[in-house]
Amino acid sequence: MELVGQGGMSHVFLAEEDCRKVAIKVPNRRVQNDDTLMLRFLRESSVLLRLQHPNIVDVIEIATLGREPYIVMEYFAEGSLRTQLRRRGRFTTEEAVSILIQAVRGLAAALDKGVLHRDVKPHNLFMAADGILKVGDFGLAEIADEDSLTDPGQLLGTRAYLAPEVVANGAHSHLSDQYSLGVSTYELLTGSRPYIPEREVSNGRFRSALLDVGADPRLTDCVGKMTSADPLARFDSYATLENALTQLLPTEE
Repeated sequence: MELVGQGGMSHVFLAEEDCRKVAIKVPNRRVQNDDTLMLRFLRESSVLLRLQHPNIVDVIEIATLGREPYIVMEYFAEGSLRTQLRRRGRFTTEEAVSILIQAVRGLAAALDKGVLHRDVKPHNLFMAADGILKVGDFGLAEIADEDSLTDPGQLLGTRAYLAPEVVANGAHSHLSDQYSLGVSTYELLTGSRPYIPEREVSNGRFRSALLDVGADPRLTDCVGKMTSADPLARFDSYATLENALTQLLPTEE
C-alpha cells in the first residue's frame, strides 16, 4: 500500500480491491493510544455507514486487522479541493456554485440523519472523476442520538473556518457549518482564506476581494450572507440556501 495522505487522526493508504483503487483510513498511533480519540475514529465509521448519499463519501468496508480498525472508502485521484486549489489555482464562479450546491445537499442529508459535520473545509471536500462533489471526514461529527465526546468549552475544528459563535462558546449548528462552507467558498474563489477580522459580511474588503477575482456579484452576496457574524442573518436552512444557489446556475438558451 502507498501512503497518500495523513491528518491529525489517521493515515490514508492507496490500495486495490476487486480491480479498483480504494482509500484505506487507519488511525495513527496517537489515536490508538487515546481512548477518546479512538472512539471518535470508530464513531466516524458508524456515521459513514448511516449516511448513504450521492454527495457523501462512499464507505466500502469497515473492518479490523488484529485489534486495529480501518475504513475502506472510495479513492479520489485528484485529492481534496484544498489539494486541487494548490495545484490548479482558483475556481471559477460556475465551478464554485456547482460545488456549493452539491456540498449543501450532502450536509443536508447528513443533518436529516441527525449528523452535524463540524469540520467543513476544502480539505474535507472531494471531487470524483465524474464531477460529483463528496463531503468526507466525519471524524468530528456530532450525532443527535449519541453521547457527546466533546468536553464543555472544547474547541473542535479548524479555527480558520469556525463561525464566531463556535469560537466564543462552542455553539455548533447547521448554521455554523454553513459559515464554514462560506469561508471555504471564499478560499476556492480567491485562492486564500479571509483574514479573520475581514469575515464579517459588512466588511467591504471581504466583498471586494471576491469581486476583484471576477466572482458573480450574486454569488458574493450569497457567500456574504453565509458568513454573517450573526447566525440568524445566515440562510435559515440548507433548503433555502440551495434555492438561492440554484438561481445562479447558467440558464439554457
